[in-house]
This record gives sequence, C-alpha cells and structure tokens, in this order.
Amino acid sequence: MKASMGMAALAAVAFLLLVALYQPTVGGAYLCNPGKDQDAYTYKKINCLKVAGAVSYEGCSGACEGEHKCKGFVHAAYDWSKGKYCCFLKSKIDKSKFRSQAGRETCRKVYF
Repeated sequence: MKASMGMAALAAVAFLLLVALYQPTVGGAYLCNPGKDQDAYTYKKINCLKVAGAVSYEGCSGACEGEHKCKGFVHAAYDWSKGKYCCFLKSKIDKSKFRSQAGRETCRKVYF
C-alpha cells in the first residue's frame, strides 16, 4: 500500500512539473501597451503595402502567432516606418526598451 501511495505522489509531482514547465500560448492572448514602441529585438518587418492583412491589429498578431520565435510585436496604426512597415515581430519584449510614441502599440504573448 505504501509503495503505491509513493508512486502516486511521484506521478503527481511529475505532472505538476510538466504543467509548470510547459507554457503554450493561447491564440490571440497578448498584453498590449498602447502608445509604446520598442525598437529593440525586431527580427522581421512586415511590409504592409505587400501584405495587406498585416495592416490591422488582428493581421499583425496573426503574423506573430504563426512564428515560434515571435514573443510579441509592435503594431503601427499610422505613420508607418519608411512609408511601408506597419508590423514588427519581436524575439523579445523588454519594458525597459519602451519609448512613448503615438500610433504604436507594443504587445507581448501571454503564457498560461
């Protein structure tokens, strides 16, 4: 009886560790900071003249969702960088790198 209780306790601990270490994202789960931009950690700029869907928040977040490397994004509602880039995929979101900028929104994936 004691051995089976010990195995059950060990299995429960192993399960809890697995749950704690595995952090999947829930589609569309982002924490956003309106009016904030982050220049650092951009690994992909999306040309919204060529990728029309990326011009919206939903399109930009969808581009991030499709890439494992993407930890967040900056969406530019207007005043696009170089007149064409409106969505910037980020390998890291770092609040210490934020700066205020109207028309920008920095969003990071939220893990559950």
